[in-house]
Amino acid sequence: MNQRGSGSGVCPAAEPAYKIIVPDEWPSRRSSQHVPTKRPIFLYSLLAILFAITLLYQIRYLPDFVHREARHIPFFFVESGTNRVSYATPETAGFGIHNGDQVLAVNGASYTATGLLGHAFLEARVGVPLVVAIAPKNGPAGGQRSISLPVASARFHSWDIPSDLSIEFLLPAFSLLLGFWVAFRRPRDPLAWLLLALMLSFPHILKSYVVQGWPPGWREAGMLYEPTLSAAFPIVIFLFGRFFPEPFPPGSRYNISWKAIQWLCALPFAILALAGVAVYVGELSNYRTVAGLSSFRKPST
Repeated sequence: MNQRGSGSGVCPAAEPAYKIIVPDEWPSRRSSQHVPTKRPIFLYSLLAILFAITLLYQIRYLPDFVHREARHIPFFFVESGTNRVSYATPETAGFGIHNGDQVLAVNGASYTATGLLGHAFLEARVGVPLVVAIAPKNGPAGGQRSISLPVASARFHSWDIPSDLSIEFLLPAFSLLLGFWVAFRRPRDPLAWLLLALMLSFPHILKSYVVQGWPPGWREAGMLYEPTLSAAFPIVIFLFGRFFPEPFPPGSRYNISWKAIQWLCALPFAILALAGVAVYVGELSNYRTVAGLSSFRKPST
């Protein structure tokens, strides 16, 4: 007779060495999944403001860019803070405007600001020439010439439309959507905001000289936005290369050296960039008011 058994003679089931816990018995895990987290309202608000400003700029910019591209005008650039021609295309030089010439008037109005020239280019009509009065660089003192630049409908080549579509539409759209999406998904990650800054500034490394022709108020706001992002690109790309790879150990000589280089490069460039933005905005109304600041940025000229 088995004395260890029960009265029925059946041995009781042995206790298992472990116990299987079903998901309903995981109180700590269930509670951790339902703990409310505080949303970064301020960061999302800042992101929404940046997105609204960017969208407003693009809505204002793209139609004017298409309108300008539909016409062909011999083009030239005027040096910041002066009325001297800094670059004239070969076609423009063929009409008599050369590097170093001084612009005296545009369509009969005395040249005092880049906004005047930008508006003349943006509002030019096909068949109505753009009249520019200049003082030739090598001409007699006090001499001036009147140059008529023809305005014609643009002739598009096979590569013009794809290139303009890629540079002015697809590239900004992809860059902006990528940057804002990453910052929206990871608002507390500083690297996400650094990527957003890179994606915001990258499309502006190529200038189209459309903003200068906008009405007062719009043009100042546009010139605050566009040159700031364009000038920020070198700083942002440096910081991108500084922080995105695997960082050096804290306190190591390599980390200390990179921090020193970071400030030595970024700080002076930021000062010059801010000075440049002030020049671009100021010369929209009167280039003489920023002539001194422009000379500070380019002391050799």
